[in-house]
Amino acid sequence: MASPDTEATTEKDDEAKGGTDDIFDDIFAEEETEDSERLKAFADLEQLTMTEIAAETEAVLEELKIRQGG
Repeated sequence: MASPDTEATTEKDDEAKGGTDDIFDDIFAEEETEDSERLKAFADLEQLTMTEIAAETEAVLEELKIRQGG
C-alpha cells in the first residue's frame, strides 16, 4: 500500500494533468464552435449571393426579351 504522501502527490498530479487537459479541451471546443459559426455564416452568405445572382440573371434575361420585342 502506498504512503499517504505518495497518494496525495498522485492526486495532485492527476488534478494538475486533468486541469490542463480540461483547459485544452475548452480552448479547442471554443475554436470548433467559432469555426462552425463562421462556416455557417459563410454558407448563409454564399446562399444569399447565389440567390442574388439568380435574381439578377432573371432580370437581365427579362430585359433582353423586352428589348428583342418578345
